[in-house]
Amino acid sequence: MRIRVLTAEDVQRALPMSACIEAMRGAFAQLAAGEVDVPLRTRLVTPDGITLFMPAYLKQNHALGQKIVSVYEQNARRGLPTISAIVILLDATTGRPKAIVDGTALTALRTGAASGLATRLLACPESAVLTLFGAGAQAPAQVEAVLAVRPIREVRILSRSGQLRPPARPGRGHRPPGNYRVRRRRPRPSRPRC
Repeated sequence: MRIRVLTAEDVQRALPMSACIEAMRGAFAQLAAGEVDVPLRTRLVTPDGITLFMPAYLKQNHALGQKIVSVYEQNARRGLPTISAIVILLDATTGRPKAIVDGTALTALRTGAASGLATRLLACPESAVLTLFGAGAQAPAQVEAVLAVRPIREVRILSRSGQLRPPARPGRGHRPPGNYRVRRRRPRPSRPRC
């Protein structure tokens, strides 16, 4: 049996954001039409963390896969990511494994693409300012996706650290591509109001 393994770098090189946005449009359309089988995720709790199993089958695409995500908070002390994920793709006719994909990178792209699609469908065409709440690992893909569908001139980032995490795409610096200005602000502590 031959199984293809795609690293985070492979995923990021192979999937341009515009193609990811279109893939999400197709997946959401299938979901709305009842053409997707997505059972509730299964949780497996261990003394050190939790692992989630999320299978799905898209009937029109004949695509079968399972995402496995582990959340282990103690990994931060070990110098490891607290969240790790893989996606296993299966042949929908035979059930044989076809590929193992870095799920962390794929999730960032998928989540960003969903935001890009929502922006394309719901935001005013002349929108020029993007405000991002949080600057974590998925933030660069969120910015990249919105830039793919709107002429954004300014990105406002509200984060505790005031720093944008490493790029979602290798070789693109800490800023997704685009001609815009980034303003970072730390959230102010809330004050009780009477």
